[in-house]
Amino acid sequence: MYLPAFPQMEHDLAAAPGRVELTLSLFLAGLATGQYVIGPLSDRTGRRAPLLIGCGVYSLAALGCPLAPTVEWLIVLRFVMGFAGAAGLVVSRAVVRDLFDEKRSASVYSLMMMVTGIAPIVAPLIGGFLLGHFTWHAIFWTLAAIGIASGAAVAFDLRESLPPERRLAQPLDAVIRRSVTILADLRFIGYALAIGFSYGALFAYITGSPKIYIDYFETTPQAFSGFFASNAIVLLATAQLNRLLLRRYSPHALLRFAAIVAFVGGVTLVAFTLGNAGFWPFQLTLCICIATLGLIFPNATAAAMAPFGREAGGASAVLGLLQYIIGAFAGAAVGLLSGTTPLAMAATLTACEAGVFAVIFWSERHRQ
Repeated sequence: MYLPAFPQMEHDLAAAPGRVELTLSLFLAGLATGQYVIGPLSDRTGRRAPLLIGCGVYSLAALGCPLAPTVEWLIVLRFVMGFAGAAGLVVSRAVVRDLFDEKRSASVYSLMMMVTGIAPIVAPLIGGFLLGHFTWHAIFWTLAAIGIASGAAVAFDLRESLPPERRLAQPLDAVIRRSVTILADLRFIGYALAIGFSYGALFAYITGSPKIYIDYFETTPQAFSGFFASNAIVLLATAQLNRLLLRRYSPHALLRFAAIVAFVGGVTLVAFTLGNAGFWPFQLTLCICIATLGLIFPNATAAAMAPFGREAGGASAVLGLLQYIIGAFAGAAVGLLSGTTPLAMAATLTACEAGVFAVIFWSERHRQ
């Protein structure tokens, strides 16, 4: 939401070039580390308490951002916002696992994906509107209000999904250490890596798309926004189609199908790039690659979380950590290797799709 305000924030805080961008990097770092701590904590204390505390700390940190005297203070507060906000990501997955079986949870994860997927589309529009009528401070007041509203929703509408008799009685440090052993579980790691590689493909696309569309294909910024939004809408639509397909097919069958389409699509994207096939073949193939993520994310999440009942928080934490680690590396690879063609993005995306293909079929073989 606050991305359009970067220039204004840099000016108001007298920040050196690149310092304001660190507020986003540290926010993502907070999201990753917060999930790793809060997930196992929720296995020990229940789901509601970490969520309520997370919403409260997030709101307080958001209220502090407009009052930050320097960009360094803003960086710290954004890390705190990410750490606390991680509660919403990691606990929500655990709650779904607490309440539903594997097939039903895949459908619920599809619905969650629609809600979370709308945010990146709408948030810049809201941020631009607020920035057009107020200063950047109003954006953080709005984020604080969202945090307070989320806390109220948890307090009044969310019942505890992990009763005391199902909670882990071990000390928190032992619970966190236990989450490390989850990585060695063959029922988990393959599907978790599939989600991580899928996020890598998504981050590669997000990182490389502005330069590819605007500089290489010479579209206008407005046209780029339209194509970006259309790809996001296709992703959300596929996630909702997944809910309908689950009435007839298993999550595992849909995963295998999506992995094949994603890999073939990635190879085709590289071929079109090397052959200078032009904009529309590139765009349509890229759209297909992005669409497959709408099948992979919810079904792989359901498959990865299925073996863990009492330890759903720990499993969700490891899942979130892998997402952001692989996603960050893929995005960095595109940024470092980016040249005058879309090849860096296409190759990175295809490498990630190949990873998805390999780990899904490896997991399916070990599952049988």
